[in-house]
Formats: sequence, C-alpha cells, structure tokens
Amino acid sequence: MGVRAIELIAEPGAVAVHPVSPEPVLYFFVPAGSAHVWSTPQTTALGAHAHVVLPPSHKQAPPGPYWLIPPHYGLTPAGALRRALDSAP
Repeated sequence: MGVRAIELIAEPGAVAVHPVSPEPVLYFFVPAGSAHVWSTPQTTALGAHAHVVLPPSHKQAPPGPYWLIPPHYGLTPAGALRRALDSAP
C-alpha cells in the first residue's frame, strides 16, 4: 500500500524503510503536527514522542533500515499522503 501511495503522490518526500518480516515498514515524513487527527486504515501516525532509528542519509539498500526516497527530498504534505493511501489498493 505504501509503495503504491508513493506512485500516486506527485512529489513525495523522504521515505525510510525498515525491512522487517513479514512486511517492511515504510516511514513517510510529514510536517510536524499535520497528522494529529490521522485515521487512515492500516497506518499509524507516530507522534512527537515516538523514536525511530533512521539510516545514514546515503544508505539506499538493505540490510537494515534504508531510504527508499532520500531525506533531501524533504516532507510529504499530509493531505497528499492521506489521499494517496486512501486510493492505494
């Protein structure tokens, strides 16, 4: 669902991947506070007190966490991400 959402966003921001089994976890980065009323099924918005270990900015392949879209791409607008996730199969 996350990969399909990326395809639907005109200009996606940075996306990190944690390749855990059975399904990898994708982390989309949105502006702070923009996901405070997040309610998209099969997704979880992490708040200000969540801790995620991010890979080095140059790491773009496993093993371990890596960037699907590098951090220099910035943030994805939360509204665009919601619409894309709602449209993704």
